Formats: sequence, C-alpha cells, structure tokens
Amino acid sequence: MKNLIKYFSIGLLIFMFSCEDESFPYVPPVAEIPSDADFAENFGSQVSASFLGRIIDENNSPVEGVTIEIGNSTATTDAFGVFSIQNANVFERFAYIKAEKDGYIKGSRALVPSESEINQVQIMLLEKTVTETISSGESSVVSLSNGSEVTFDGNFITTSGSSYNGSVNVTVKHLSPDDNNMNVMMPGMLYAQNMSGNEVALETYGMLAVELTTSGGESLQLAENSRSRITVPLAADVTNPPSTIPLWYFDDINGYWKEDGQAILQGNQYIGEVSHFTFWNYDYPYPAVNLCITLRDTNGNPLPYTALDLYSELLNSTGTYGFTDSSGTECGLVPADEELTVTVYSPLCLDSPFTTTIGPFSFDVNTTVIVDLEDNITFEGNFLTCDGQDVTNGYVQLFINEVSQVIPVTDGSIDVAFNACGATSYTYKGIDLENNQETEVFTGVIDDTTTTINVGSFSACTVFEDSDSDSVPDTLEDVDGDNNLDNDDTDGDGIPNYLDQDDDGDGINTIDEDYDGDEDPTNDDTDSDGISNYLDDNDLNLFIGEIGGNGCEPVTYDFGALFANIYNIDSNEYVFYVTEADADAEINAITLPYSLPFTEAVQNPEIYVKATSTITGQSGIASVFLFLNDFDSDNDGLTDCEELTGVDNPNTNLIPSGTSDPNDPNDPNDTSNNGYDARCDSNFDGSVQFNLTSWNAFFLNGGNSNDIEISYHPCEMCALNNGGALNGLYNNITNPETIYVRRFDNSTGDLQILLLTLEVFDPPIIPDNLSIIECDGDNDGFATFNLNSIKTEINNANQNPNLINITFHLALGDAIDGVNPIGVDSFNNTQSTQQTIYVRAEFTDTGCSSSDPVELIVDSGC
Repeated sequence: MKNLIKYFSIGLLIFMFSCEDESFPYVPPVAEIPSDADFAENFGSQVSASFLGRIIDENNSPVEGVTIEIGNSTATTDAFGVFSIQNANVFERFAYIKAEKDGYIKGSRALVPSESEINQVQIMLLEKTVTETISSGESSVVSLSNGSEVTFDGNFITTSGSSYNGSVNVTVKHLSPDDNNMNVMMPGMLYAQNMSGNEVALETYGMLAVELTTSGGESLQLAENSRSRITVPLAADVTNPPSTIPLWYFDDINGYWKEDGQAILQGNQYIGEVSHFTFWNYDYPYPAVNLCITLRDTNGNPLPYTALDLYSELLNSTGTYGFTDSSGTECGLVPADEELTVTVYSPLCLDSPFTTTIGPFSFDVNTTVIVDLEDNITFEGNFLTCDGQDVTNGYVQLFINEVSQVIPVTDGSIDVAFNACGATSYTYKGIDLENNQETEVFTGVIDDTTTTINVGSFSACTVFEDSDSDSVPDTLEDVDGDNNLDNDDTDGDGIPNYLDQDDDGDGINTIDEDYDGDEDPTNDDTDSDGISNYLDDNDLNLFIGEIGGNGCEPVTYDFGALFANIYNIDSNEYVFYVTEADADAEINAITLPYSLPFTEAVQNPEIYVKATSTITGQSGIASVFLFLNDFDSDNDGLTDCEELTGVDNPNTNLIPSGTSDPNDPNDPNDTSNNGYDARCDSNFDGSVQFNLTSWNAFFLNGGNSNDIEISYHPCEMCALNNGGALNGLYNNITNPETIYVRRFDNSTGDLQILLLTLEVFDPPIIPDNLSIIECDGDNDGFATFNLNSIKTEINNANQNPNLINITFHLALGDAIDGVNPIGVDSFNNTQSTQQTIYVRAEFTDTGCSSSDPVELIVDSGC
C-alpha cells in the first residue's frame, strides 16, 4: 500500500503506533530528550520504492532545476518541474523526500511508500524573500500584515557557533489552514515525536517558517539562551481553540515534527517562545485508528491516483489530503470515534466533487467508498516501448477541459476514472523516460454515451525530436502541457517554440543560452528566478528593492542585505545612482557606503540601480527605496533618532518636543499620552495578570466613551488594522511588554496608536523555614533574640541587598501591610518557649515585598 501527499490534521499516516490516552487539555510530559535512533524503530525495515513528482512555486508554476533527494538517490526536475527516481532506499513505513533550490525555503514531503506502485509527490516551494532586515545587538520585532510576529533579542550565532554582529535578513512565512495550498506547502507530514518519545498524529492550527541569514547569505540561529516570541493568528474556521497548545518544530534532518514547549491563546492569536528557528507548528495530538479507504466507481472499478480529502469537526474544518494508489486505496491514521467527511475530486471538474460521510471508527478498519461521479468515464489501455515491452518508467499526459493530467506508468497498464464534466474532446500522448521516446499525439471525442475510453495498446517509437535544433526536445517545448506544440509561443512572435530558435525573443538564440556547456539549455537559469534563460526575456531578475538605514547623523544604508537577497546574481554588475536619468546615462554613480542627513532620510528618498549581465549583456533599471530602521529603545513612542535630533519622523505617531535621551522613558519629550503599569510577581515566573480595561479612562483623556473606542493589541500593525484585540484580563508574555492601544474617535475618524508598557518586578527572596534558637539561661521560657541574623540570611539570598528594607511584625497582616513594625533588632519573646513573628522584605525601588514567618525557639536544655 502507499500513502501519497499528506496534508493536515491527523494526516493520513500508516504508522502502527500505540494509541495512548492523551489527557485533555494536553499537558506536556516531563521526560528526557527522546532518541532519534529509538524513534526510527517505528519506520520498519528498509525497502526500495519509486517516485514520480512535481515541484511548483506559489503561483502553481513548475520549478525547473530543483534538487530532489530521497535516501541516497538524487534527481533534478525538468522544465515541467517533474522528477523521477527509481528504486530509492527508504523505510517501509516512512519515506522522506527533500526538495532544494537557491532562492527558495527548503521543501519536503514525507509519506508511507508503496513498494509495488509509483509514489506520486507534489511539493510547493516557498520563495525565500526577505521580510525585514534587522541588526544584531538590538531588540526588534518582525511582523506580517496578518498579525504573525517574531521578536528578537539581538543575539545571533553562525553555523560554526560563533557570535554574529551585523545585519540579519529575516524571512517569515505563515502557513494557515485557511489556505487551500497548505497541503503542498508544509514540510513532511503531520506525524510527530512527542516529549515522551512516542509517535502521534497532529491537528494543526497554523505554522510559521523563519529563516535568518547574514548579508552574505550565511545561515544564522539564535544565540544560546536567547528566546524569541512567535505569534500566529487563528485560522478563520477554527472553533473552540484550546487555551494552551503544544509547539512542535520540524526536524529537517529526520523529516518529522518534534514537541518543544507550548503556546498560550491570547485573543485570536497563539503566542509562544522558541529557542531556534525552522518551521514551527501549533498542533494538538490526538488518539487515532488506522483506516484504509478504497475508492470504487458505481460499476465496482477502483479509482487509482485519485485525490481525496477527509474532514471532521475535531479537525476544525481542516482536512487531510492524499492520492489513492493504483488499486484505489489510501491508508493512514484518523481521529478515533469521529465522523469523517470524505470528499473526492475529479481533476477535470474541481467544482463538482463527490462527498459522503463514514465512521466513527474506534478500531482499525478497511472500508470501501462508492464514488458516484457525474459523467464518470474510464480511461484504459496499455503503453508499450517501441520493441513491444511494457513501459516501466514513463507517463501518459492526458489533456481534457483545459487541464493536463499526468498518469504514471510502471507496468504498461493504464486504468483511470474521471468525471468528464461536459468535456467533448481529449488528447493524450505517452512519454517513455527510460528510452527517451514518445508516442504521437492521439485525439478522441466524448459524447453523452461515453463511459469508457479504451485506447488499446500504443507504443513510444519516436525518438525525442528537436525541430529547430535548439537542444530542447520538441516534447519539452509543450509548455502548457496540452499535447499541442503549435500554441506554445513564449515571445508571441508567431513562431511556435519548437520551431523558434529564440524562444523568448531576447535576441539570443536558445542554443546559445546553454551557459554551462552541457548542451541542455533547459537547466540554465542565470538569475535563479525559476524560469530557464531560454524562456526568460529578462535574465537579470531585477526587482524594486529597499534598504534600511542605521544611525542618525548621518543615516548610513547597509547595502549588504540588498546584495545578498535581491541583487545577488553573480553574473550581474550593479551600479547605483541618485536619479533614473543618471542611471540611464551611467553618470554620477553613487559611492558606497551611502549616507544621508536625518532630515533628508525621513523623507523616504528613492535611488536607482542599473544591472548589467556579464553573460547575456542585458541591462535594466529599478527603483531602490530607502527607509529607516526606527528603533525605540525606551518604548516611549519616539524613535531614538527623533530623540537625538529633535527632527520629526512622519512615520511615527508622536512628535518630539526637543532632543533627549533615547534610553530614558521619562525624558523631556511628551509621553504623557502613554501608560505604564507595573506589578509585583509573587511566584517569580515573570508573568502576572493586568486589567487592561482599567486604563480606559486614562486613554480616553477626558473624551466621550460613547464616541471613542479603546482597544488593546499585541502589535502595532494589529492596532492599526484593529485585529487581535486582547482580553481585558491579560497575562504578560514578555517582561517588560509593550501593548499597543488603539484610540479611535467615531465622531471625527481620528485614529491614535498609543503605548501601554507592562512591567513585572520580583519581590525579595525570603529563605524558607526561618528560625532563631536562643538559650534559656534561667529556665523561665524567655530569651533575647538577635533579629539581625534573619536580615543577613535575607540579604545573602538577594542580589541587591542595599535596596531591601527589612522589618519585623507580630501579626502576618501587619507584615503584609507594612504597619506596626517591632522597631528593634533585639526582641524578647512574649510567649513562653516558642513564638512566631513575621518578617517583611521590601525593595525600596519597586515597592515589591514578601512576608514570611520566623520561628523564635527557646532552648531550655542548653
């Protein structure tokens, strides 16, 4: 049996694990770090399996030149993004497929492989675009428009473990269950190792991918003991989300998820802390049963290579996605005791799927689902090599209703059912990958009486032709996959690609765009944009860029990140100019490094870059926008540069009233509209509950509460978009923490974003079981106790004893309230033999205090 593309929530797995009873709500167990070697015992023995897959980008376009790795086998995708690997060494219950290409985040898929069938795989690679450039040594926040957010403390290390100082390029990608493409975007499958070392199936509430690189492209990680807060918004369809949820990271070496920490639900966002970066996943583990589904049509015929989704209420309306094998079967783990909705799609009419319900199942089961597709048609035949043998490594390209369907062939036989959806004609051709031969293109007609298309036996006897002698076989010049070479005309010059010596019309013949000299232009992509040079009329890959400026007088712009992530084609030369006219004339080039006075920098100036390819000779001009890295060290709403220069930055909300200290939140600049709330932490965990709504009157500032709306948000973008509002009772996540206050006046339409700083202070530490024993010299039950010994113990337990005021009290209530102190350091007990008094320790700078009992014991036996 095989298990193909796995999607979400309890993804269809076939791992035979013990269904241990996970308590709800889930509490992560405390255990030693599980062994990868022990966990791999779940995968079974090593076997040999074959794979046929397709790699696409976020626009669903094929990506050529992707390196594929399965076990010890490798391959490279062709112009259609297709790869084929025969007899790869994998595990019988776990195959891990890795896809990698420069300019993209590493992609992968994990599945349960079939030994007897071709395993189909589809992976969508995410473009590695820089979300923001930050600086080491400085705290910063990187946000996406949907409310996703990552915080950094400024401490980073290189892959060698050395500390890193300089610019850091941050790439952030959010994967939401709301996105229909999440199934092909996410790495691996939702199969995980929990903290106890057990295998579990997962329900995802969203993922976040974060990559850190230097300006030169070297990978970075958080420094040891550094933590980052990650915030992910809830998907729209989620109902009754748990208040806490486990966090899981993707182990891209081993190919599965590992539990590491948990996140807290705040409003409509999950917030957690992580110590390193890869893909992070907010998931809930569930007990599961092993389910095998066989899809058959109404005549009892199996439906091979058919896509299906599974949904349940437990999965919060998200589902799992996969393909059946050649016998129409798909196996894996599903939630126990839950009714499941099965949806079966025809690739030719996605808007008319078949839907039914099955279950619930409390034990492992095999079941058959009869799929009643409207206008169901079976496509069958036998694909042969030119010498009459069954094709064992090839595929048939079937084109119906403007949709191209690839049917893998491993034993010559073809038997596929589909919904015609009103189709009237079809075309198909066979490609024998083993012998580099293809068939002619066959055509046919479908009418209301068509139930079966039996194409009989057909052979691939045509060696790949190259009509225009451009080193690209004609069959690969069928860019749209419709089996018609005459309508593929990339440059629109009226000459089809297979007859056109210059397919992209850039003045360079296709055969001359073979820059690596391997006589194959399809794998040459000098600008790494995923489009081969011979189909790309702009091999510069030149885009609009932006650069962040640091410092104040002057502001200096770091071009390193720009060169590393945007203008990074080795074969291009880049020169910068102040005006577009200068760039066109190639005069008055900017000398790097480039700097501007702060008064000019705040105007968001624009410069221009001219790129020239040393290989192709092409040139182009693009804009480069200059922006400021607006740091606010004291969180008072004014940037550091505004405080140092007194010049207003129009991108911020407050206007400076003069120059001041960027590290002093109480400096002369007007911060009266911002709030500050400090609390004492009795349990030393750094988090206490704040009543945010108690600040409403302050932020109304005398305004009418009927007209003015006050709400509290975890990020500035959230406040601007009125999203992710926090509950009135809020426990801080970081310390200190800045809350963004949205003040919107409905009567005037005025919007202000103000700040509320939350800070938590620890009280002094008082050691446990404090006591003093004094000798009773005259056996009357009373003695004199020197209380300074208690003060010494408390001072030794704290780092700042000079800031601690210690007093003693006869009653616990007096100690807590700080009233009626004893007032002496030598105390005579008033209760015979033993007396309890109480000590109060208070930090004089914060007012936070602790109170504990002190036992005074009279020793009559001394």
